[in-house]
Amino acid sequence: MSPESPWIFRYVLDSTQRTYFPTVTIDGNLMRLYCTINSSSFNELNKKMPRDLRIDACRGFALVMILIDHIAGNALGHYTMWNYGFCDAADLFVFLSGYSVWLAYGRTIEKHGPDGGWRRGLNKISRRWVTIYIYQLLTVFSGVLIARLWIHFFNAPKDFIEPILTDSWRWVRSFLIFRTLPEKFNILPLYSVLLALSPIIIGLYRVKPLLLIMVSAGFWIGANFFPSFNLHNNLNPAGWFFNPFGWQFIFTLGMLTSVVALKRNGSLKSIRSMKIVASLFLLFAFFQNFPWAEWHLPTLTLFTNLPLNEKTPLAPWRVVDTLCIMYLILSSERAKTFARSVIVKPLILLGQNSLEVFCAGTVATIIAGVFMTRFGTSFDHQIVSNIIVFAAAFSAAWLKSGAKLKGYRGTRHQCAELSGEA
Repeated sequence: MSPESPWIFRYVLDSTQRTYFPTVTIDGNLMRLYCTINSSSFNELNKKMPRDLRIDACRGFALVMILIDHIAGNALGHYTMWNYGFCDAADLFVFLSGYSVWLAYGRTIEKHGPDGGWRRGLNKISRRWVTIYIYQLLTVFSGVLIARLWIHFFNAPKDFIEPILTDSWRWVRSFLIFRTLPEKFNILPLYSVLLALSPIIIGLYRVKPLLLIMVSAGFWIGANFFPSFNLHNNLNPAGWFFNPFGWQFIFTLGMLTSVVALKRNGSLKSIRSMKIVASLFLLFAFFQNFPWAEWHLPTLTLFTNLPLNEKTPLAPWRVVDTLCIMYLILSSERAKTFARSVIVKPLILLGQNSLEVFCAGTVATIIAGVFMTRFGTSFDHQIVSNIIVFAAAFSAAWLKSGAKLKGYRGTRHQCAELSGEA
């Protein structure tokens, strides 16, 4: 083998244990040697790099809440997160996105040093960004096409989608640069911006964590006190519904939480006093936000017109609520054990394939909106609508998970052949 022989790293995902195993191709001999080592140390690697299923389960739970809320007129919306606290599934999802960014990219940058690490990390981030952008385009155009076909052939009302999307195609150009963001399609653009900012966030952390917190908090405070401090949206004079200048803060806190948790094998330190405080705040959030009147119960809301409680800039109450929830989960060994149980597996399946699930589910919510606009929002029709949405979500997760497993098995079989184990 010559010293100049090209080599390529590939990461193969075991969809059962959710663990990454590297394989390297240099030439036939070295591949044979490496595959032998890889096969013999399979169990050892599996122990060294466990995946925290709590994160996947929480992400899957957030996706379920988001999809339920996206079905207009859905009675299940009375049972989603926003009814019982300050935050909702979007807050949880963005926090977990920041948490995952450190796992996927931050560790790569730290592990491989200042030069190779940044090159590898930026390469991974850019590839992921392009993937998300393509999925965003496919999701929006699929949803709009379904809506336009329905309106054209059945002369249906346009209540379930912004009229501008069905009246013409003039919005396409501005949508491509995120200046036209329809209501149902505004989460992925937010994540695209946050992912693009992640190298800066990681870089500031590596310079000084306190500097990162100060800069991030500064933008967040500005977004809360100056409503015009936002990005432009042709469909909303106030700007983006999820103001990136505010929402980057919970994303950053998620990343910093990941850094701290990794030092303790994925869990936060369990402090009894902090758990009591977190639980009391969640109890306060419940009483403050529960829709007492809708349930025909005496109003037990503690404060009326609570200030700084808006979603667009990411109000402080929402941040604290999200942090309390995630602290109780990430500091609990019981939660870690529960995440391995059979009952949580559907949520884990959704959480581990979140991009595909979100996009397929969002398109399905358009179909559900079309269905209920045409046939009404009776209880039976709501059941059908929910079945449509979650059938699409689980089908996307199953197909994506199967594709990952197929790729993993193919590479393992190739290694076994080269090492003489087949």
